[in-house]
Amino acid sequence: MSIVYAASIDGTVSLDDKDPTGGAPSDHDDIRFTPMTPIGSTPSHVVFNNQTYTLKNVHYHGLAEHKFASQAAFSPLEVHLVHELDGPAVGYVVLAVLLNAGDTGWSEHDHLLHEPPSTVGTTKNVYAVNLQALLPPPGNRSYYRYTGSLTTPDASHVYFKPVNWIVFSQYGTATQSHISGVHALWGPNGNKRDLQNNPQPPNIYLN
Repeated sequence: MSIVYAASIDGTVSLDDKDPTGGAPSDHDDIRFTPMTPIGSTPSHVVFNNQTYTLKNVHYHGLAEHKFASQAAFSPLEVHLVHELDGPAVGYVVLAVLLNAGDTGWSEHDHLLHEPPSTVGTTKNVYAVNLQALLPPPGNRSYYRYTGSLTTPDASHVYFKPVNWIVFSQYGTATQSHISGVHALWGPNGNKRDLQNNPQPPNIYLN
């Protein structure tokens, strides 16, 4: 897999509103960054199995939706960088990073999580986002890979599958104040999708 991201990109952060729309945030809603690719520029993308998937959005779930065997509890946040297959066929690659509270100052995640919209469907502009900094540093990007499904419904209101999941083994960080701000939007149940029954457990590979 190769990751080809713009060095700096502007966009919008929204409290994304999915069915059921309106009212208080539902567990299908999320805090979402949508990049705006300048005209004439190549969109940020990944190449996976010789196919190109364009970055569509970056969004957050709290609590996390993945958990490593060594963890006693789920991380307080998880970020998903969602890439969609170029062309008429439908397909996804999702890069996932588990986020814990950090004590070394702001991370790039704090750049996106600072004062997000609190009303569903509203947006604000953000500038100069470093997409690479949302991931573990280059050279330390080992990951688990498996085939699963989306964790929020797609435009057709289904949890599309198969989805190529890449879950990085190194944690990221956000400040406790921003983690608490995300949790406050949803309350104790958060906006994560619960673990699903799977009659045939997926094969998981470590890269």
